[in-house]
Amino acid sequence: MKSTLVFTITFVLSLLLFEASSLVPPQLLRQVLVFAILVSLPFLVSFIGTLAIDHYTRFRARTPTDKFAWS
Repeated sequence: MKSTLVFTITFVLSLLLFEASSLVPPQLLRQVLVFAILVSLPFLVSFIGTLAIDHYTRFRARTPTDKFAWS
């Protein structure tokens, strides 16, 4: 499963839990939201890292190497 999909699902679930706050005691809801955010953080970090690496490799592929030659 892609990390973006996992992060999106976790984020949507945390939003739904936030909407259900009137049905759940505040302490329990707070614990569940913190858990959902903590679980989704590694996926968010890996997604941002993947975007950065992808951007860097695309930039390097478009740039001709002899343009930066010091000759």
